[in-house]
Amino acid sequence: MARIFIVDDNPKLRAHLRGLLESVAEWEICGEAHDGKEAVEKHSSIRLHVTVMDFNMPELNGLHASRAILRNCPHSIADDFCVTQLAVQAKRHCRDRSRNDTCRASEG
Repeated sequence: MARIFIVDDNPKLRAHLRGLLESVAEWEICGEAHDGKEAVEKHSSIRLHVTVMDFNMPELNGLHASRAILRNCPHSIADDFCVTQLAVQAKRHCRDRSRNDTCRASEG
């Protein structure tokens, strides 16, 4: 049974996503958070396999929340833990960061 946690600041989207994920018998929704800060706080007390997280949220965005969660997770949990980011902005951010890193490397 996969244990899943949902993080999104839009309550309607969270509810819709919960409904979709709960339709799979082997998946269990273990909790929800409305922003990255709440997600980091709740992850310390829940053993999970997957977190589905929005990228663009108030308080703490999905990227920073993911980093904090992975940094704070015990090693045994982090080995089989996955964070999935939901947003086109996440792809753009990674692409832009990759370009910047490549440009810096070619300048040096």
